[in-house]
Amino acid sequence: RRTWAADDTLDIEWEPALRLIPAGRNSFSAPATLPTAAAALDQATVMYGPLVLMLDPVLNIYALFECGPLEISVPLSSTGSPVLAPVTAPIMGRGALAILAANFMTLARPRGAAASDADVLAFLVPVAELTDRWSFSFTRNVAYEVRNAVRLIDPPAVPAFLADVQARFDAFGQQRQADTATETPER
Repeated sequence: RRTWAADDTLDIEWEPALRLIPAGRNSFSAPATLPTAAAALDQATVMYGPLVLMLDPVLNIYALFECGPLEISVPLSSTGSPVLAPVTAPIMGRGALAILAANFMTLARPRGAAASDADVLAFLVPVAELTDRWSFSFTRNVAYEVRNAVRLIDPPAVPAFLADVQARFDAFGQQRQADTATETPER
């Protein structure tokens, strides 16, 4: 019923916490008890506060294009809460992020792959980040997933896991810069 003016702003406050919502539950249910040992969840949604995060393979299309269903790695803190590495720099070629501080990175592998050498850098972004990339074609080869197979990482392994993710992101950024430099003719 409010009449909005050009300079009006709306501030929304919410707890910036990551949550895993296993299949069969919703975000309003009592928190699910997650396994504390390294295990897998068949399907789960990752949420950041009220935002549903989606696996976006297009941001790392060279590694994830036409991979099929993926399994993402989600480290657990000592209290059993999910911990993901935030995206620490703009992703070249992506443009501005619509929702700052709500974009995360982790590792993913094809569902059912046993070897960790199949792990590649993957990005989880709010659904709103993808709205500018929907197309009118229903023949898209890359699936955007909300419910993912999730491999949980035990708390003792979390520091090394997060360091590995950050190193992969740094290398990813350097490669994107190098690719852009070779594709852009000098003037």
